[in-house]
Amino acid sequence: SIRQVGSNCGCLGQHAAVYAQGAVFWMGFGGGFFMYDGTVKQLPSLVEDFVFTTSGDNLGINYDANQIAYGYHNSLFNEVGWYYAASGSQQINRNVVYNFIEQTWTTGSLSRTSYNDAHTYGLPYATEFYTSNTPTFPTINGATNTFGASRYWAQETGVNQVDANGNETAITSYIQSGDYDISVQQGIQGDGEQVMRVSRFIPDFKNLSGNAKVTMFFRNYPNESEQSDPNGPLITGPFTCNSTTTYVSTRVRGRQVSLKIENDAVDESWRYGTLRLDIAAGGRR
Repeated sequence: SIRQVGSNCGCLGQHAAVYAQGAVFWMGFGGGFFMYDGTVKQLPSLVEDFVFTTSGDNLGINYDANQIAYGYHNSLFNEVGWYYAASGSQQINRNVVYNFIEQTWTTGSLSRTSYNDAHTYGLPYATEFYTSNTPTFPTINGATNTFGASRYWAQETGVNQVDANGNETAITSYIQSGDYDISVQQGIQGDGEQVMRVSRFIPDFKNLSGNAKVTMFFRNYPNESEQSDPNGPLITGPFTCNSTTTYVSTRVRGRQVSLKIENDAVDESWRYGTLRLDIAAGGRR
């Protein structure tokens, strides 16, 4: 039989639902992410505005291209995700990923027009569409770039993107924390009351190959302008860290600080551990 089990949770498109680990996950046409494991639940998500709206710095989704959005399952890392076209694009150029074990979200610019999980083969395989490329395999006489072409990729292998000719390019990525301040302890008032002096930070990478760049953003007030604004937060860094970096001196002041870690070159890979800063309270001004 067919019966309705939820409302106001319609799917974005016919391919935007995916089954994994006994549950169905999907993108909602009116925004939000949902799952069904016996009951319909909306998934708490910190990236929902970024994916579904275009206000501020949010890229948003192109609802006119909703039918090309699709969900996929990456069983190697307990993830489900969706590829979709961002606002202003008619082709897939964005992705959003949910780890249903750790309940964490990531967003990216990886564009894959089809995806097959690791079942028959040990790795997932996917294709990427290029609107102006000419098909080269197999050899097709008279083929032109009128209809574009796709590349076939093996996923989750190595740390670089390697094409069929062996050319390697970096898979750039970053993670940035939210703002945090001095906590309330030993008579010190927290919640942004105290200006903190950060004299150094100690890199604590669980794994680090090559280099990682660390940038720190300091604010005195929560409503300071964006980072690109001359009146925005004080930026210190980026500091290049490797496996031999013991500590980095900063000597910067601010009520709030956030941290950004990134990589932008080939053969770079990292996994961060616990953030460790040398902080002292520096008054209330």
